[in-house]
Amino acid sequence: MENMCDLADVQPGKGNVLSLFKTALQVKLNFGTHLVKLKMNSQPVVFVQPQFAVATAQSNAWQTDLMDCCSDCGVCLCGIFCFYCLGCQVASDMNECCLCGGSVAMRTLYRTRYGIPGSICSDFCTTLWCSPCSLCQIKRDIRRRKEMGIF
Repeated sequence: MENMCDLADVQPGKGNVLSLFKTALQVKLNFGTHLVKLKMNSQPVVFVQPQFAVATAQSNAWQTDLMDCCSDCGVCLCGIFCFYCLGCQVASDMNECCLCGGSVAMRTLYRTRYGIPGSICSDFCTTLWCSPCSLCQIKRDIRRRKEMGIF
């Protein structure tokens, strides 16, 4: 047992394994003593954890942009290849006539119902120059509002 040494003989900070062990042991002992003092001498402390919050989109704005086709590829494909079917789905969701789904009137009705800023002129231009995108935006918006429980 000649290789054994006493921990009292080891100098902290000398860079050997035993000095690191002794320093760690002292820290652990001091930390443990500190905890005992805290438990005996102080009042219980209640920490409030940060709450998890989900950011929700505003209900008076479009939930997606006009060109956000990639956010819902199924709606986008339906709008491009089966425009009239998607128009009927939107009209059905809005309790309107199936033939009105992709019209300026439907976009204006939807926008005013939810207080989305815009004008009839912007609705006309959007529907005239990008009908599939306009209809897809309304359908995506309907889905998002249904998920949020505000449709």
